[in-house]
Amino acid sequence: MKLKIILILFLILPIYSNSQIYIDSINNNEVKFKQLYNVDLKKDKIRKLVNKWIAVNFNDANTVIKLDNEDNTILKGTFIVSTPADNVSLKSLIDYTLDVSYKDNKYKIEFYDLIRYYEIMKDTKKTVDPNTETFEHYNKIRSHKSREENQINYDKALKYREAENSQITSYLVNISKTLNEYINKNTKANDW
Repeated sequence: MKLKIILILFLILPIYSNSQIYIDSINNNEVKFKQLYNVDLKKDKIRKLVNKWIAVNFNDANTVIKLDNEDNTILKGTFIVSTPADNVSLKSLIDYTLDVSYKDNKYKIEFYDLIRYYEIMKDTKKTVDPNTETFEHYNKIRSHKSREENQINYDKALKYREAENSQITSYLVNISKTLNEYINKNTKANDW
């Protein structure tokens, strides 16, 4: 599992060489993303462009922005990832915090405080979180099933989480990319 995450990161990092993407699949599914961009703008102009980008990309900018001052803008957002599992698609709602900090000629994007909310299927009493639940614990609380069946289900859950982490990483990279493209597009003089 860790090998696949490392492989995904190696594929993404050449594109975003200034970024630091970190998925800690052991410590409470913590996902962090940090990106630094250089741009030929004063920080107040960067802030205005970030706020315009938020207004364009979110249904209600006033509800997602939690802090907006001369040094940074912090917003809370959500997105859904849908991961195939046993001929069905399981959905998870991901809450995140996006913090954009400004200085003259550069800005920094950070994502943190990701919280996953799992879709509960009708016939499932409990979903497995393999990053906080060991196989031995999983097997113990599901003692009505055989150890072999529990191992198969636990391994499936690990693969599901791996695929979900990949989607989350791609989504965060895409948000960062679209914000940077918006700022760069609006940096040039617009003679309309």
